[in-house]
Amino acid sequence: MIRKGRFPVFGAGGARRSMVYVGNLVQGVLRAELTPGVGGRAYWIADERAYTVAEIVKTVQAELKAAGLYVVHRMVRIPNLVGTTVEKADRLLQGKGVYHQQIHVLGEMNKTIACDITAAKEELGYAGVRSGRRDARVDPLVPGSGPGAVRALVTGGSGYFGELLVDRLAADGMAVRVLDLNDSTRPAGVELVQGDVRGATVVRAACDGVDVVFNNVAQVPLAKDEQLLRTVNVDGTDRLLRAAQDAGVSKVVHTSSSAVFGVPESNPVFPSTTPAPREAYGRAKLAAEYACWAAVGRGLDVSIVRPRTILGHGRLGIFGILFDWIADGADVFVLGSGDNRYQFVHADDLADIVIRAGAKQGPGLFNAGTDRFCSMRESLESVVAHAQTGSKVRSLPARPASWGMHAAASLGLAPFAPYHWIMYSKSMWFDIEHAREQLGWQPRWSNQEMFAQSYDWFVANRATVGEDDHSVSHHRTISKQGALRLVKRLATR
Repeated sequence: MIRKGRFPVFGAGGARRSMVYVGNLVQGVLRAELTPGVGGRAYWIADERAYTVAEIVKTVQAELKAAGLYVVHRMVRIPNLVGTTVEKADRLLQGKGVYHQQIHVLGEMNKTIACDITAAKEELGYAGVRSGRRDARVDPLVPGSGPGAVRALVTGGSGYFGELLVDRLAADGMAVRVLDLNDSTRPAGVELVQGDVRGATVVRAACDGVDVVFNNVAQVPLAKDEQLLRTVNVDGTDRLLRAAQDAGVSKVVHTSSSAVFGVPESNPVFPSTTPAPREAYGRAKLAAEYACWAAVGRGLDVSIVRPRTILGHGRLGIFGILFDWIADGADVFVLGSGDNRYQFVHADDLADIVIRAGAKQGPGLFNAGTDRFCSMRESLESVVAHAQTGSKVRSLPARPASWGMHAAASLGLAPFAPYHWIMYSKSMWFDIEHAREQLGWQPRWSNQEMFAQSYDWFVANRATVGEDDHSVSHHRTISKQGALRLVKRLATR
């Protein structure tokens, strides 16, 4: 059915399934047998994450094609309403003692069925890889893999996204090294090279013996120092690329930004859309991309991933202010009607596409964002409804509000960067079909889901996070509110 393009999926195929690669199953069984004191206990053994139905189908299609078979790259899309109706019919029949296999299987396909492997990880030391494909580079059970096989260097590995990526790579069985000015919580066995990406000696040393480099070092827009943006984001990237090539690195994946597009003339934005940054951060990120393409011209295998605005557990910065207001019942604001469609990407989904890009031979350019997004107003209304604190979404006149944000930032009264007042009222979203087709990537999180998860993390950890701790990433602390505290008081009912 999959090969002929006749496999049925409900909606976008976003229902998720836990599955287990046979190597992971063997690992789990062996650990359960060899771990003392766990007799009589029951454990779920599955891959590290559940897969969407669409992702499963596309992966099977890719494997069939790789085996030389003709594949129709299509799925039979069934409205979600039909799936709900079939589920109800199945429950009704089974309530009367009737089991109809086709109806039951079809009804189950509309559900997310995911196993919790926390107990196996904590009590057995189990770690499941994230790909069902047998790949010696990430599979700790393949002879010659694990530490000493594939070594990944993560620059900026102590930052918000870098730390998450390090955790994922280490869980996949890779030997991981971090290059960063600061240290952070690292999994056991992860090496730290402490230094500045602008330093030629330390960068070259960090690249020694590495197979793949994931470059995430960047000065964020709030830095507001154009020289720093240039020397870190551009010169640092160029120095890293040259060091990687000199060290014989096989692959580099550079994390760029959607800021390279400024305000797009039309949506969706494709990888082929001409970049037109509107502020210093976007210009620096685009210049870093040019350095990547120059390295490709010198023979280095480099891929670029451009994420939309990142959300996820632990993501703070300017979002920390938003969540602080909502948690205290203060109203939050959109500019104008708030009907501008705005796409986000979850940090976990971003890590997934970055890792997939690292496993793909040959240069590539990939845009990353969720495939389930909505307007800015709808996104904020969803998290306000989720919080149930009395906060509401209100509108401000777009142009005067943008001028006010610009003025407040210029006077040092508010933590806004140019990208905020330029883009907050504008529509922007990526087309991601190329990433699906070339990498088999499927985002798991919708705008509303990632906002809810990010907010819940903030509430659970509010007492332990502070404002503008310069020893950690801007994205892992709450931006200093300044004069916005007064606005918050006025917006609190």
